Amino acid sequence: AQTQFNDVGGVGNRLVEIIIANDGNDEQQAATIAQKLASNQNILGVIGHNSSGSTKSALPEYEKADLAVISATSTSTSISSPVFFRTTPSDAIAGKKLAQYTYNSKWNNRFIDNVAIFYNPSSPYSKSLQQAFASHFEQLEGKVVASIDISSPNFNPQRQISEIRGKVEAIALFPNTNLTSVAMGIIKANTEVTGKKFLMVGGDALYTGDTIFNGGVAAKNLVLAVPWFSGGQNYAIQAQKRWKGTVNWRTATSFDATLALVNAL
Repeated sequence: AQTQFNDVGGVGNRLVEIIIANDGNDEQQAATIAQKLASNQNILGVIGHNSSGSTKSALPEYEKADLAVISATSTSTSISSPVFFRTTPSDAIAGKKLAQYTYNSKWNNRFIDNVAIFYNPSSPYSKSLQQAFASHFEQLEGKVVASIDISSPNFNPQRQISEIRGKVEAIALFPNTNLTSVAMGIIKANTEVTGKKFLMVGGDALYTGDTIFNGGVAAKNLVLAVPWFSGGQNYAIQAQKRWKGTVNWRTATSFDATLALVNAL
């Protein structure tokens, strides 16, 4: 997006320069970086942050400076500010779609009435996705049998899967970015622990190469709700030529965020 804007001369002979900062998806670091960016008079807008927790933590600094923030990846419904915008649907949309898909699916020759949710209640992203999914699934007359905290240091995937066998037909996996490895343990336990396997659905945090490489065969039937898919779209073709490989939804929504910002400038 930067190249496209600058190659035609920008606007009024002024070009766009991108500065890249990395907060490591750490909320405290995000606030520190936001403070530095907000104090730099050359910065006219921010694309970010990645995780919902980091964005939420950084926003007060941008509000003080009246600096616009466009996130391409933060989906939590709890994020709200006069300076905050995004180019990705909120968790309310993803949660509803996953609830509808789960309730209308047939698994092991029966329709799904009962689910268990695995999530991190301390994460704005994870919590908002859990709330949206549970609300819509119950509106469809389904039952959320358990909402299980995966952030506990004592969390044991095999034990939890054993405990819900026979009580639910499906599991919803809503880890935040820093706990996707725990979700991998749950996905593998679904295959390894004796008993009928669960239908598995999940949020966009699991749409990564790690899910395929680390989940392997166990992740084969995992169904995810994502904002964008690359199949045959013009942007996907152009991006593949530029980056010499396929891109995912985060790249596409980041491109959209950059276009929105440079057009505003």
